[in-house]
Amino acid sequence: MKQRRPAPSPATPSAGRTTIRDIAHACDVDVSTVSRALNGDPRVKAQTRDAIAAKAAELGYRPNLAARALVAGVTNTVWFIAASMHNPIDRATAEAAAGHLHRFNIDLLVALHQDHPAAGNRILRRLEQGIADGALVVPACDDATIIETCRTLNDIGAPFVFVDRYPSTGDFQAVT
Repeated sequence: MKQRRPAPSPATPSAGRTTIRDIAHACDVDVSTVSRALNGDPRVKAQTRDAIAAKAAELGYRPNLAARALVAGVTNTVWFIAASMHNPIDRATAEAAAGHLHRFNIDLLVALHQDHPAAGNRILRRLEQGIADGALVVPACDDATIIETCRTLNDIGAPFVFVDRYPSTGDFQAVT
């Protein structure tokens, strides 16, 4: 393996979660080499890639999916946003959507706001922060709340589809 530049990494994995820096230190290579090896980059020799993979397994390395999503710009996650899952139609819709999305390696996560406006707004703002790639939204029953939800989602630029309900005004995607 190639010599790496000295790093302030400890000789043993950092407290808690093993990082690629820990693996780089243990294998005496650059962090970028570890990253490339773990991502299957063909620029890394097979022998080096195998040694890094073995060390990663030995140290119990688990990739940081949030960091990967940040780099890739996608999370492969869609949220199903609803007040609750008590309604059998909402539950069946979420299950069907999850089955369909799984075929595309996209996970469906359920985010419940329990009819608390502050919780609903917090969930919608998290979409803006890139925690999910989009949302299937079961909006509240009244038009004013649905229109406000539309405005919020449009303002943050999050892709969304309404499920079961949609406002009587506006041009929004909905599945009913």
